[in-house]
Amino acid sequence: MKSEVMFDYIKNILHPSLQKMETTFPVILFLDGHSTHFTYDLSCLCVDLDINLIFKKNNATGIVQPTDVTAFKPMKNG
Repeated sequence: MKSEVMFDYIKNILHPSLQKMETTFPVILFLDGHSTHFTYDLSCLCVDLDINLIFKKNNATGIVQPTDVTAFKPMKNG
């Protein structure tokens, strides 16, 4: 993943999709701490689009995994 790809995804795919679904803004986008997600340009874009970025701590997969299972299992099953 390159930072430009992440920027383009949020700008051209994620945000328009959220608007199409008539999502109420602001929204929260949880990301891992990968360097491609943590750029100044991406932060500025998300501020402009009313998307709040929350970064999980690096190497915290074991800590957040139970949350993922609890929160997203019903959606995955559906």
